[in-house]
Amino acid sequence: MLNFKQIVTFAYESEYETAYDLTIKKNFLSPKIYNAKGDLSKRWYVYFSYRNPETGKLKRVTPFYGDANTYKTKEDRLEVLTQYRKTLLKLLSQGYSPYEDNSALHHNLNNKIDETPTLPEQPKQPKQNIPLSKNGEFSFYNITTKSVVYLSQKIKVNTNYLLI
Repeated sequence: MLNFKQIVTFAYESEYETAYDLTIKKNFLSPKIYNAKGDLSKRWYVYFSYRNPETGKLKRVTPFYGDANTYKTKEDRLEVLTQYRKTLLKLLSQGYSPYEDNSALHHNLNNKIDETPTLPEQPKQPKQNIPLSKNGEFSFYNITTKSVVYLSQKIKVNTNYLLI
């Protein structure tokens, strides 16, 4: 049986061994929005850093402007740039790289979207014309509107206790 000193020593040794374990490095940092501190006269954009395959270091990629700077209000610009940021994050998570040709990846992802199963089309049933009786009332299954109202009043039981 281990005493307290041996337990602490063993925990210290095992922690020391894992202190220098390197974690897996991310290939990119999440895209961020540059809003020029709210100044509409300056350009707003989305920027992010991606790991350069040659050096292994994160490098800032050319910012993405899109058409965000054509909008004249802060809310509109932020809305557009937020959509750009979400789209960039989604693409980067799927494996897109600014240093490689992504046409094969793009083709594979588009094929997956096209292969999603769809429900088979239901055969269209022709619209049924509800015949009118001689006096101009609906007579579906040979029951007129007047007779439905009459039957509902005849069957009606005292339902005052159901009303709230």
